Amino acid sequence: MKAADLARLTETQPSTLSKLTTGKRQLSRDWAVKLAPHLGVDPMALLAEPGTPVTGDATESLLVQPRPPSTRPVPPGHVLIREYQAEAAAGEGGVVILDHTAPIVGEWVMPRDALPPEHRSSTVVVMRVVGDSMAPLLRPNERVMVDIGHNYVGADGTYLAWNGLVQVFKRLQVLPGAPPMVRFSSENPAYAPYQLPLDEVRVLGRVLGKWTWL
Repeated sequence: MKAADLARLTETQPSTLSKLTTGKRQLSRDWAVKLAPHLGVDPMALLAEPGTPVTGDATESLLVQPRPPSTRPVPPGHVLIREYQAEAAAGEGGVVILDHTAPIVGEWVMPRDALPPEHRSSTVVVMRVVGDSMAPLLRPNERVMVDIGHNYVGADGTYLAWNGLVQVFKRLQVLPGAPPMVRFSSENPAYAPYQLPLDEVRVLGRVLGKWTWL
């Protein structure tokens, strides 16, 4: 695979990919998990020393270990929000499936009134950002709150969507026409916008906000 194709599939700047492949930037666990599926190799193979045998058990250790769903009661006026491991929740074609089979890696109880009025349901989840195409709005590894019950393109905004290749956080805008198109835009100017027919776009959720530490 050409470097340009890998950069496009993983939504990574070519300069960043070059640093990773030449050793100028350390290849982290998160980068290995992100790049390996597109290279047709085991993530651990990217991290292991040359000649080191790779086992499936080693690869499992790269992923955050899931936890069982909480059984404690949620206080009145509060909502339970779960964080899912996006990579391990990928179903056929890589589309995220957030149901009882997806690994849960964190849980929070929040006052229901802390959420926007139209998003105070049990469909709000947390996922981590992979890649830098939405930086500085959404930076790599930041926790993002997503309403996966909002699975359509409504008002212009930031969504989690499937673009036919990968799941992405992007600004989506419906463009009228025959057929109607959806414009995918990044915050990072290094990534050019692109368009897809509306009927080929699968919206996985609308982004509500993120955790920010001062």
